[in-house]
Amino acid sequence: AIIFIDEIDAIASVRSAEEHEAIHRVKTVFLSEMDGLESSPDEKVIMIGATNMPELIDPAFRRRFEKRIYVPLPDFRARKQIFKIHLRDTELAEDVNFDKLAELTEGYTGHDIALVVREAIMRPIRELAEVGLLSQKNSKPRPVTMGDFLEAIKIIKPSVSREEIEKYERWARKYATG
Repeated sequence: AIIFIDEIDAIASVRSAEEHEAIHRVKTVFLSEMDGLESSPDEKVIMIGATNMPELIDPAFRRRFEKRIYVPLPDFRARKQIFKIHLRDTELAEDVNFDKLAELTEGYTGHDIALVVREAIMRPIRELAEVGLLSQKNSKPRPVTMGDFLEAIKIIKPSVSREEIEKYERWARKYATG
């Protein structure tokens, strides 16, 4: 079984004397349940927690996660692949250059790139709507061009700042195990 908890910091944040007693009890029970998770040779139990605020995790929770892994932003090769995955069913003009797109989106998350793709794909559709052809049965949007992507990149900016990346890297140097 895999137990995945996104935004683990919401329930595993640093405990304090000021927090409500009910919240404190929930955290205490959660900690003891994490201690009770055991795998047998026949059945494996894996708990995964994800957060973009690892510094907020209570040390007792952090210790219970056997592996603590920093997942960096996608590199050039990964960004190029993300574009290809999101565009596999999209008609593209011949001028679309995946290497250039990957280069231009350094510092973007996978989700940021998905937003760039969505914005670029919508440009030909909006053009049809502007001239009143979107509802016509035989109308088809033109292929998505490199220009559509360049315009989308002007609109969609990276969602993670350099300061945030440095903060995550500092945390990883201090606590990451894998």
